[in-house]
Amino acid sequence: MTHKVNDHGLSEVIGFVLILALVIVAISLWMTYVLPAQGREQEISHMDYVGDWFLDYKIAVDSLWMNSETGVTDSTTLTLGSKGGNTQTSGLFLPMMQPIGSSGSLAINNTPYNTLDTITVTTNNDPNSLPIPMSSLVYQSNNNYWIQQQYYYQMGGIFLSQDINGVTGVTNVVSPLISIYNVSNTASVVVVPINLNGGGSIAGEGNARLNFRLQEQPDSPVTNPNTWVNISVKVKDAQTALMWRNLFRDIVIRERINGSDTGVYQWYTLCPLSTTDNGIAWIKIQPPVGTNVNLVMTRPYFFTSLNSITLV
Repeated sequence: MTHKVNDHGLSEVIGFVLILALVIVAISLWMTYVLPAQGREQEISHMDYVGDWFLDYKIAVDSLWMNSETGVTDSTTLTLGSKGGNTQTSGLFLPMMQPIGSSGSLAINNTPYNTLDTITVTTNNDPNSLPIPMSSLVYQSNNNYWIQQQYYYQMGGIFLSQDINGVTGVTNVVSPLISIYNVSNTASVVVVPINLNGGGSIAGEGNARLNFRLQEQPDSPVTNPNTWVNISVKVKDAQTALMWRNLFRDIVIRERINGSDTGVYQWYTLCPLSTTDNGIAWIKIQPPVGTNVNLVMTRPYFFTSLNSITLV
């Protein structure tokens, strides 16, 4: 009788161990496959939201500038992390059964002034123009399950930089405020280097509020007519410079500048690919003799500040 009782107790222990092993295996499979997939979907959705937020921000900035609404303060809120700073636990779910929320940072002019990207516009009438800093508003992700991405607003355009397998790529999402076009046999160049006055950064998983207002605008000297205009940018790396070179090329192609669709650059010259290795890209607009180039250059200034939002 004693041996039968012992065997019965042993079978219960073995059954409990087997059930525990099955639970552990199920949890392991969940954490290995399901949880990263959920976290990746959350972070992809959040980065799409960040991209839409930058588009809304650009529209608001352009609206203030084009309507000359000087002194009117506008603001917008950005959620920095994929979970918006919420607690990682809820209900009956254990923390380890949910993806870890990502974080991010939002910064204005997040590099020292003398290392900012710059743009220089020169003409035959003013061949020694000084470089203009291209200030920027930058969101940098800190994703746990997906690739790292950086959205930034610069020169009135929106750009996306991301790292894939150690290779950094830069894409122009929304074109900057640069136009090159031909009207009545006269070339026209319009450049609007929007300047963001201010600084600072906020990092974490919560919400950040961005305030901005259009300041009084200084006069922008323009000398017309010109026989040529050169637009040059100096940026932080070769990939970004190559992106700018492609951007310059696309501007003249979409405007069907004379010769651009045939590959014969009669009205403009693009920089050699070798210059992008040094972080430099340029385009020179020089129509045939007897054709002028009109330059319009406006420099809107925006006072910009960041504030964190604490929920109570």
